[in-house]
Amino acid sequence: MSLLRELNLWAAEYAGALSIALTGLLVIVAVIFLRLNARLQKLIRRYSSLMQGVNQANLEALLEQQVELTRRQEARLSEAAAALEQLKVQVRSSLQRVGLVRYNAFDGVGGNQSFSLALLDAEGNGFVLSSLFGRSESAMYCKAVEKGRPVLPCSDEEEEAICQAMGGREAE
Repeated sequence: MSLLRELNLWAAEYAGALSIALTGLLVIVAVIFLRLNARLQKLIRRYSSLMQGVNQANLEALLEQQVELTRRQEARLSEAAAALEQLKVQVRSSLQRVGLVRYNAFDGVGGNQSFSLALLDAEGNGFVLSSLFGRSESAMYCKAVEKGRPVLPCSDEEEEAICQAMGGREAE
């Protein structure tokens, strides 16, 4: 019991200082409480405004709408990617390489009225069309081209038109 008595005597001796210290501690706790309360109120206001959203809809409904919109956009993007792949295939087989050589096929005919026109796809497949113009007659020929090489023997002008269509390089 003597320990309890000593503690009482000590508390009585320092009662003024203890009461000031406890009051200061209480003030500090009150300030911390008020600051936390203010922050909590601010968070509650922000949360409430988020939950109201646009046109008084709540946040969950808005998120569901966005998820559905995203799904639809992903489906459209997949469709567009598939269509793009189809277009790539079509473009590779379309006539896109052109070579044209004009020349005089016959003596005494001027103006480079004759021509050889090569029309090829991306792989170098297509044809070379030649028109030979003369004073008394004209003729047209068409020869197949596969992978940048003529299927039948060609004139120098036809070979040059094919080479132009292939971008100035020989067939691979």
